[in-house]
Amino acid sequence: MTKTRNTDGKNYYLANWYGLDSDPVFGMLMRQSLLEEFLPDKADGSQPLTTDEFEALLKNFKQKYNTIDGKESIPMTMNGENMGANLGTFKGMWGLKTYYDNNGRLQYDVKDPKYREMLLYMNRLYREGLIEKEFAISKTQTWIQKLTTGAVFATPGAYWDPGNGNAALKKDGGEKNQLFAYKVVAPGVDPAQTTFGPRSSLGWDAIAITKNNKHPEETIKLFNYLASDEGQHLLLWGKEGEQYTMVDGKRQPKPEFLQSFKDNWDDTVKKSGVRKWLWFIKNGLDPNGQPYDMAVKFQRSEVDELAIKSLGDSVWDTAQYDNLNPDGGTPQALTAQKVKDIMDQSITRAIIAPSEAEANSVFDKMLEDMKKAGDEKVEDIINEKYAQRMELWSSK
Repeated sequence: MTKTRNTDGKNYYLANWYGLDSDPVFGMLMRQSLLEEFLPDKADGSQPLTTDEFEALLKNFKQKYNTIDGKESIPMTMNGENMGANLGTFKGMWGLKTYYDNNGRLQYDVKDPKYREMLLYMNRLYREGLIEKEFAISKTQTWIQKLTTGAVFATPGAYWDPGNGNAALKKDGGEKNQLFAYKVVAPGVDPAQTTFGPRSSLGWDAIAITKNNKHPEETIKLFNYLASDEGQHLLLWGKEGEQYTMVDGKRQPKPEFLQSFKDNWDDTVKKSGVRKWLWFIKNGLDPNGQPYDMAVKFQRSEVDELAIKSLGDSVWDTAQYDNLNPDGGTPQALTAQKVKDIMDQSITRAIIAPSEAEANSVFDKMLEDMKKAGDEKVEDIINEKYAQRMELWSSK
């Protein structure tokens, strides 16, 4: 409540999906069956891989498998429509966050020397033919289709992104045929300081009452109930005796109800009402040590479990850095957009550059163009807002 206050000290909304989610987000997704073949001691996810090990894996895969089931093999592909996930994964390897903290001043992340190292690594993989040449124009649907063929060894992204692709791989070749999320760590980076799990403790969205609400007190009473332990279980577990039973003081979802979410998620939500209204959801565990989000977290898939095992310690709170950009409609907001466009275009060009020298040149030109566009003025505003936020959060 302190952190969601406005600068005038008042709360105008209440957070939803608040509290730091302990699940990671990004990881280097690799086919476990192939990882067992090439690097068996790392396949269970208990130990991170180095960037050198990962590069060697891609090379070994390419050398051994020219084709798979008659299709040209792809050591690594990327979803060109989701560069945020691609870069988020590689940033995780280097322990990069939203901004570069340069002696107390927040700057664009690309100004961190480690960001250049990261891009040069990606460029090397690309030049060696280990990243699919056409990744930049690949759409999400095309990306998923490539994964389902079984010809792809690795791809960066959130561990849940493959979705139907993993379902098809599992059906064709069993559980280990799927893409699992692994931690890859860059040189000089402490594995515990990787940043694969950007999560905001202040939630994904917010709930407020409009000024037209004729019953604010009654509405707040409803909100207060829904945010309570009893209300959360009603929203996310259902009714005792119908969707779950109590066993030794803990909730046990009825097996057929739990299975129904796997068989037909939308139909189950519609018929049961469980997870239909997601208000004031608190991440984490209830007083009994059970997850509030029963449908998603009571019984985890093998892909979820390995992601948590491999990457669970890389979760970090983004809240203090969120929404610091200039306010919309201001001249500075236009400058911020220009800077973002320069970065977006330059980063892809650096990855696909024909030589390391050219990649460095593209990167240098990007920093130069950002400065000409006025990036330091935008950073001034980011730092002003950050200072105000820290002052607000520390006040009572």
